[in-house]
Amino acid sequence: MTGPEGAVDVAVAIVAYRVRDALARCLDSLDGALGDLTAWVTVVDNSPDLATWHSLAARPRIRRLRGGPSLGFGAACNLALMQAESRYFLVLNPDTVLPPGGIQALAAELDRDPSIGIIGPKLVRENGELDPAARRSFPTPGVALARLTRIGRLFPGSRRFGGYNLTYLDPDQRAEVGAVSGAFMLTRAALFCELGGFGRGFWMYGEDLDFAHRVGRRGLKVVYEPSVTVVHAKRRSSAQRPLRTRYEFYRAMLLFYRKHQAGERSFLMNGLVVAGIFALGIGSVLLEGLRRGMRAVRLRRDSADHRR
Repeated sequence: MTGPEGAVDVAVAIVAYRVRDALARCLDSLDGALGDLTAWVTVVDNSPDLATWHSLAARPRIRRLRGGPSLGFGAACNLALMQAESRYFLVLNPDTVLPPGGIQALAAELDRDPSIGIIGPKLVRENGELDPAARRSFPTPGVALARLTRIGRLFPGSRRFGGYNLTYLDPDQRAEVGAVSGAFMLTRAALFCELGGFGRGFWMYGEDLDFAHRVGRRGLKVVYEPSVTVVHAKRRSSAQRPLRTRYEFYRAMLLFYRKHQAGERSFLMNGLVVAGIFALGIGSVLLEGLRRGMRAVRLRRDSADHRR
């Protein structure tokens, strides 16, 4: 891996938010995953404190940028990548651990097939289970409803009910999909810049779907490649801001629908979809607020009992 100066094979963007230990594991695995490729690695630290920022000082080959809690994931990635000189851009979560040669193998697939615009690996959680976000279709109203009501979990082999996360496909089967996860998304640098990077308005969630949709409209493929497996701890950052991230999840859903699908549907359908997203979002935020309130009450009660 090279330092941040000069043209390289891969420019890597990592957005961090209070994940110092997870980020260290990710960076430790990065050299081996690159193989013979050269890289420019930029970490945008959106943490409100300086713990992660200071920990990066011991890694002089890593370029550090200070962001902030309000910057958001997509904007931070754009900040890290748009000035880089490289053939490929890799958007990478700090809570991932990469296998030796993994990045090099996926970059070789892009070298081999110019019709691929984006490629992503098989993502698994720490317990070895597949991360469903590794391969997805686009959230049409029917597909989104099946996912949000969790009907898809009851019928994982159904194309109708398991369509969003493509659960009817073999997880070890290479497939052309709608989108891969922004936790590990390898794309062509020229394409990313040509499309203007991640779309504005997406603070967290939805920016990877939006970008994949625009890539697909260019006639390029989005490929899920399970021969490379990446461990994804998942939600290490979002769990620290549960109310904000729940709100942003549903706001991103609404933004994606308005941008890519509303123009193809009737006024009545649009009204129903928007009302449904609002209802689900409000319910989710209120439920999370209730959980946090009950948790605080239990903690105060346990503290009072302990003092007695």
